[in-house]
Amino acid sequence: GLENVDYDNGVIENYSYLNWNAISTQAVFMRRDQAEIDRLVQLFNDMRGQQGEFYVPTWLDDFDLTLGAAQGAYTLTTPGLTVFQAYADSEFHKAAIIFWRDGTFQINPIVSITMAGRNSLTTFQNPWAKALNSTNAALACWFLRSRFMIDTLTLEYQTDSKVTTQLTYKIVKELT
Repeated sequence: GLENVDYDNGVIENYSYLNWNAISTQAVFMRRDQAEIDRLVQLFNDMRGQQGEFYVPTWLDDFDLTLGAAQGAYTLTTPGLTVFQAYADSEFHKAAIIFWRDGTFQINPIVSITMAGRNSLTTFQNPWAKALNSTNAALACWFLRSRFMIDTLTLEYQTDSKVTTQLTYKIVKELT
């Protein structure tokens, strides 16, 4: 996001038309069956390449569930101030997704991230369907708004029934 302006006379100026850096990710789908590839192609076509936006989990343990939250609670307390310091003013980290151990998941928009003593307190829009702890939750991660960085999708057929492809997407700001 940096442009250089040089008029062949005097000082060269650098301008940044964006005040954030783009985070991009490349996902490779290897040897997938036709049904899985059909779902990827449908998503890509629904988004019209770079035009549409969609949400994607980080697939990382982004939230420390040591302190957890009770069923029906709207908040999650995480040990330390790291979550508050890193994400309270983020224009990107506005939702979380919890993958429960029973195979279900819950998406929850974030209202605010504040300090609670020496801990971070994240307040969510909706109550938790289950007690949020490491016993119930398999994975708790950010759920980020994204956009494809490509307008064409290439499928490589390994066999008649197995396909490999890759999708590159970037994280974009929430528009709220």
